[in-house]
Amino acid sequence: MIYFDIDDSSGGLLKDRGQKMFKSKIKAIDLGEVPEGRQRFKFLIVGVEDSTVSVLSLEPDSCLDRVSTQALPAVPSAVSIIMMQDQLYLHIGLDNGVLLRTIIDNVTGGLSDSRSKFLGLDKIRLQKIVLQGESAVLALSSKPYVCYSFMNQYQMTPLSYESLETACSFSSTQCFEGIVGIKGDELRIISVERIGEVFT
Repeated sequence: MIYFDIDDSSGGLLKDRGQKMFKSKIKAIDLGEVPEGRQRFKFLIVGVEDSTVSVLSLEPDSCLDRVSTQALPAVPSAVSIIMMQDQLYLHIGLDNGVLLRTIIDNVTGGLSDSRSKFLGLDKIRLQKIVLQGESAVLALSSKPYVCYSFMNQYQMTPLSYESLETACSFSSTQCFEGIVGIKGDELRIISVERIGEVFT
């Protein structure tokens, strides 16, 4: 794996910041959203075929150094890191249909408080979306789930909708905050309403 930055001092050319070799195939990778006032996100998440996920540093003096690793019960199919209420959450989708949610220490990159939920027989696909103006994660398996923050609490709720193959955030004048997804040969546009209810 090779990590590049865009170097503004040289007219926007790519600059090689570091390289990292893994013994097993990389299956999933994600960066968080760059905070205001910073040039880069602090961590890089890498899910590997040997059933591990690693947090790598992106700081210039320790670029691609491993700061923490978590063993997984199956091969990762997707990873997604988002900030919710000043807390970093790492979502890890597995090939066996299990979704893991782990807290990342904002300073050290350490992993803690890992929780799991079986979502279905299909491998998990993860998509970052926007829900009520905040970052959220859409987990796709046999049934779609949305992971979000509501009243300063982490929530994970199944959507009353059939499975989707892939999806992302969508916004238009008719649908200010929605999701566009693909199911077979059809394009679906849906919106998430009544956030916080027990049954959505």
